[in-house]
Amino acid sequence: MGFWEALLAATEWENRHGPRVISFVGAGGKTTSMFTLAKECREREAPILVTTTTAIYLPEKQPFDHLWIEAEEKTGLEEEVPLSGITVWGDHVTKENKLKGIQLPTLETMIRDKSYDRILIEADGSKEKPLKAPDEKEPVIPEGTDLVIGVLGISILDQQNTENHIHRSHLYRNITNSLEGEPVTAKNVAQLVVHPKGLFKNTPKGARQLLLINQVDDKRRQRQAREIFRYVRSYQASFFPLMATSFDTETFQLKRSEAG
Repeated sequence: MGFWEALLAATEWENRHGPRVISFVGAGGKTTSMFTLAKECREREAPILVTTTTAIYLPEKQPFDHLWIEAEEKTGLEEEVPLSGITVWGDHVTKENKLKGIQLPTLETMIRDKSYDRILIEADGSKEKPLKAPDEKEPVIPEGTDLVIGVLGISILDQQNTENHIHRSHLYRNITNSLEGEPVTAKNVAQLVVHPKGLFKNTPKGARQLLLINQVDDKRRQRQAREIFRYVRSYQASFFPLMATSFDTETFQLKRSEAG
């Protein structure tokens, strides 16, 4: 079972087409998740748009067919006929070789236009850390999103809760009531997941949510992921679908209930 099929199974989507607009938030695997999904969808269907509302590194090692940079074109992508395959779309490239996101109103116009069969959006920044807590302006999730995938890297467990390991660690400590330098526990991670100012903050009304725990590469990590799941469900029994993933081993595990 590939990532896309696992996602459809986890969310029990009503139709095989699945969610059209997917926003990725959190840390520890957003870009990898997004491009893995894009690659699998490219094998099945017509135009796919990959973009960001923040910034991502230029996808030199990721699969795509077209790169559209607004600052270098005479017209906006929203004015063009959709390109086949995977189109990566951004406003401009920064000095740090990052593709800067386009303006939110422009993206929301593209979403309403329905020209692209699938739109995948990295809607959060994390400074390449395995965990983050959003500030008051984050994440930047466009209206029209069908599914929000909240990503976290399980390698954060047992690490000290400092800025070396957690992006915006002071906000993490506010949510989890932790002291600086204390090790991150499965309970702490679950608190961040379910908190109103945590992982899924700013989810648009009507959008579904999926928790994706990444870097679950061996049996020890699988046990840790199950522990996080149990804490999440203890805080919120009707919690949305859960997935444990390893993109290194191409393993995608589903968990819809404590017994499942």
